[in-house]
Amino acid sequence: VAIAIGLAAGSLGTETDGSIVDPSSRNNVVGIKPTIGLVSRPGVIPISSHQDTAGPMCRSVTDATLLLNTIAGPDPRDEATLHQPGVIPNYMRALDKNSLKGARLGVPHSFIRNVNTIEETSNSSLDIFRALGAEIVDHADFRRTINIESGAVGRNRGFQD
Repeated sequence: VAIAIGLAAGSLGTETDGSIVDPSSRNNVVGIKPTIGLVSRPGVIPISSHQDTAGPMCRSVTDATLLLNTIAGPDPRDEATLHQPGVIPNYMRALDKNSLKGARLGVPHSFIRNVNTIEETSNSSLDIFRALGAEIVDHADFRRTINIESGAVGRNRGFQD
């Protein structure tokens, strides 16, 4: 929340299954869950050494990318980081204002509801995507959304025709 209201430029979170991406999506900030081994994990209390990782949460993609560049790399205290390629890429080079030109983005509005602030901010973001050249496919709702909303996906009751 401190990031979302401007009290901090960024933060680090640790994630096994949602502890970076879930709060980021709920607070309208950018969260990146890096691949295991990209970021060192000493100090992280793991639930699963095969899933746990630390990653940035920031107000912009640029800030999150900058923070990821800073924390990525090998660490002799974390064996998984020693198995990454020798040179860590500069993720800042991948940021391109023109990358959305011609992109088609589907928006499943059925997942955005009951929170007016989130809906308003989401719509403002869609306007920015349009201005950057993306085609927005509004109401690209999934057929069987009820299965996703109820948590049935992943419990062998997912998308069956």
